[in-house]
Parts: sequence; structure tokens; C-alpha cells
Amino acid sequence: MITYSSVKIKEVESKGLLWETAISVQKACLWLLEHQNADGSWGVGMLEQSRLTPLITNSLLSCGLSADDERIAKALSWISRNRLSIQEPASLAFAVDSFLRAEKEDVTLNFLLQDLISMQKEDGSWEESVVLTSISILAIKSSRLKGSAESIDRACKYLFRIRVNGTWPWDTENDDDWIEPASYLVVALTESGKYNESVHEVIRWLREKVNSEKNQSLSVTTIAILAWALATEDPTSQSVTRALSWIIDSQEGEGSWNSVEETGFVTFFLHRIVGSVPISSLRPSVDIEVSPHSILAVKGVSSVVNVTFALSGGLMLDPKVQIGSSQLLAASLVRSYVNETKMSLNDIRRLCPGESLKISVKITAISDQEASLSLPVILSGADFFGNPVSWSSGISIRVTKKGFPEIKVTILPEKGEVEEGEYIPLYLQIENIGTAPAFSLNYSLSFYPAIVEIKSGSLNLSIDKLNPGDKLISAFVLKGLEPRDESELLSIEAEVEYVGGKTEGKAGVLVKRISFWEKYSNDILGAVLGAVLGFVFTVPASKYFKPFKKLLNIIRQFLTKR
Repeated sequence: MITYSSVKIKEVESKGLLWETAISVQKACLWLLEHQNADGSWGVGMLEQSRLTPLITNSLLSCGLSADDERIAKALSWISRNRLSIQEPASLAFAVDSFLRAEKEDVTLNFLLQDLISMQKEDGSWEESVVLTSISILAIKSSRLKGSAESIDRACKYLFRIRVNGTWPWDTENDDDWIEPASYLVVALTESGKYNESVHEVIRWLREKVNSEKNQSLSVTTIAILAWALATEDPTSQSVTRALSWIIDSQEGEGSWNSVEETGFVTFFLHRIVGSVPISSLRPSVDIEVSPHSILAVKGVSSVVNVTFALSGGLMLDPKVQIGSSQLLAASLVRSYVNETKMSLNDIRRLCPGESLKISVKITAISDQEASLSLPVILSGADFFGNPVSWSSGISIRVTKKGFPEIKVTILPEKGEVEEGEYIPLYLQIENIGTAPAFSLNYSLSFYPAIVEIKSGSLNLSIDKLNPGDKLISAFVLKGLEPRDESELLSIEAEVEYVGGKTEGKAGVLVKRISFWEKYSNDILGAVLGAVLGFVFTVPASKYFKPFKKLLNIIRQFLTKR
């Protein structure tokens, strides 16, 4: 098989660049499968099909899809039926590697290998092309066919011979058109055990290319094979990181890179870099949040519970949601969202890491039998490799007999005393502790005597319905006014009316008067101080300072007693 043995990745952090690249590769594979023809091929017309089908089949198999997968089996079958139409060396090489990866005994493999080797020229090349010769080397090396070593050796010598007098052709021309041939050459010679200083020179030239701002004009296919070549020497280098980041950013949302052919090539190249990413780091995992976690169910009364499945780790295919059943309840799916976009569950083909599936479940009790139960909600599907995955959570439900609404009113002042001019928060809580909804609920709040000012909050409010277990909380801000005595009790009363009933709630707050001096001290002292200062400027200060100080103290004591 065409492998990438020189790249060793021991650990991959979740959400790291290599992990992101592996997810991008899997998304591309799914997009390619969605564009497969009914007969198992890709492309239009025999010429294009014979070029694309071996490439894409090889890419999908190298990414871990099983040869037993119906779609892969159809692709291999198409190659077998149309072997004679596959005549390009690169397509033959991809076809050979596809059957090697499928690990199935098939006479087609031997025919394809013989056809590929028979196309090698006397000088060791395939059509005097660096690219075709390199791809052919990788395929033949993987086959371990008897006598293949000689073919590979001749091909490698051809690649080295294009270096004349110590100079590669791209050293003199420095043309971007040489990037792909140079990258293929590096991969083929390195995989064949021929890495040396001259190959290192090519990698150094390629590194300069990828670090140049001009690489933005290169195709994504060129950047991908360039990244593979650079990774043969250092898969964690800044140059490889830059190339991979650019490739990921240029991927379309549905998983493609422009055309089917370009997506097939990029997938083929990228997997050689991330092929050793542990499968365990690509398995999907889900965090489930249920809100509210528990509800009170009364016959004929519906409640809506939201369940959110947050995906991480890896792709999830064909997600399905199953809601449990009970003889006491009727439960149905009301709506579903992927992130903030409303979608039908039937239209969701996959979930990607970082996405959340949110569903709303309508639950209605259909029995008067009292019981406590947990209603399961299950998310199931498959991972990228076709392995089944599922997660579940439960909605806690207490089913009770249908009865009557019972409203509890609680008035909660932040503290029991407030001084004149002071602000105090107040909360009104209305809770249905009964077993039936309260309809057309209205509340009114009153204060007596008028020794507070309402700075915030509505004294009257109406709602259509308050279900059993639900609460309504209103907040107010009060400001203490001057009481008639030193202190006076403020009576707070709340009256709640609803269909079939009425209830009240009461509370009290002590409003305290502040002294005349505390109320007006700043104004008085300011006025006196102004008079003193004015006097000081007109008479000798030292002579009258002590009398004025004594006068101020007498005024303060008098006002405080008031």
C-alpha cells in the first residue's frame, strides 16, 4: 500500500491541528461518497471515470473505510469490470493500491500491476514524468511483487538523474510549476529509503515556497502534496502547520475542495500526514443537557422539555432521536435545531464536532395514576467508520392526579427595616403548588400607608396560565418616605385572582424617620461654613474661631435632638 511510514505521530490533542485535519479529511470522504455514481464510479464518461474512480477509491480506503462497505465494494467492482479502460500510469497506481488496501484476493490486482510495470520505459520512468514515476514507485513498492525491487531501483535512478551537475531543474528555473513534481519526488525517494542530502535540498526549496506569501496563488492540491513532502522530514514544522491551516480554511462547508477530482487528491495527500492519528481521538462523544430536568405532569396539561446534545471528538453520521414511551404519558418531538438553525431530524445527515443538536419534547400526562418515572431520550447513529454509537439521558417526571390550582403568594423584602430616603429591593413570588393550571391570573400589589415610593416594578400584572410547579417572580425597588411618627409599619398586600379562586399574601416593613440633622446637616453646615469663611475674610480669624466652633456644636446638638 502507498503508506506514509516516515510520519510518526504519537499523541494528538483533541482540537489540535492534526485532529482538525483528520476531521476535514473525514468530511471530504463523506462528500465524495455523496457524489458517487449509482454504478460505483465517479465522474462523467469513461475517460473521466477511469481517472477518478481509482483515485477516490484509494483515498476512501486509506482513510479507514472498510472494503466491505457497500459503496467501496461497488467502486472496486467497477474497477474490475473496466480494468482495460484504465490506461494512465497514475490511475493504474491508484487502482493497484486500492486492491492492496482492500486485502481481497482478486485477479484484477495482478493484471493491474503487470499493466503498470509494462509501461515503465528503458530510462526507468513512466512517460518521462517525475509525477507519474513517483506515483508508480509508491504503488509498486507497496505490492511487494517479485522482481519489483529492480523496477523501483530503475525509477529512483531516473529521478536522481534529473539533478544535473548537482543542480535540480527548479534551482535554475525557480518556477512554481515545479512544486508538485518536486514534492512527489521527495515522497517517492523517501518512502523508497533513498533519502539523502540532495533530497534534503529539495525539501529546503519547497519550504521556502510554502513560507512565501506567493503560495496563496497555488491550488489546494499543490499545497497538499507540498505539505506531505515537507512532513517526511518534520511533520510538526511551522511550514507543515501553515500549509495544513491554509487547506482547512479553504475547505467548503459541505466538505469539498472545489471539484471531485481536487477533493480526491487533497484527501489522498492529507491522510498521509494524519494517517497515524489514533482512532480513539476521532470517536464522537456527547454531553447531554435536559432543561428543565424534572417536571410535574397532570392529565391534559402539556409541558415542553428541551434536550441538547453537544458533540465533540469526531463525526456522527445519520443521527436519530428516540423518545421513550409510557402508558401514563404521551411524548412527541416538537422541533429540532442544529446550533441555532431549525432543521427536521430527517434532514440531518451528520453532526460535526462543536455542533449541538437541540430538540424540544412535548409531554402530556394521559392518566390520573400517580407515579414517578424517568422518560429516556436516546441519540443514536454511527461514527465515521460505521460503528454504532448512542447516548441517553432521562427526563424526571412526577405524574399526579388532576385536581385544582393552588396559588402560594410570598412577599420577600430584602430587609425588615428601611430608613427615610433609603432604597430597598422587594420580590413577589407567585407559585402554583396545585395539580392543575391556574388560568387568567392577575395580581395587584398595594402599600399602606403611603410612606414608600415605587421606583421600579409593576403593581399590576396579568398572565394567561401558570402551570403546576411553575413560579412567577416580580421585582420592585422601594424608597422610604417620611413616616408620621419616629417609625411606622408599612403594610404590603398582594392579591392574586385566577379562574376559580383568589389568594392573598402580606408582609410588613418598618419605615424609620431620620433626624432633622441627618436630613439637612449637609445643607446647614454648608451654609454656616460659608458664613464663617466670609466672616474670617473680614475680621481677625484667631479672635472669633473658638466662639464660632462652640456655636456650631450647639446647633448640631439641637438639631440632633429634633
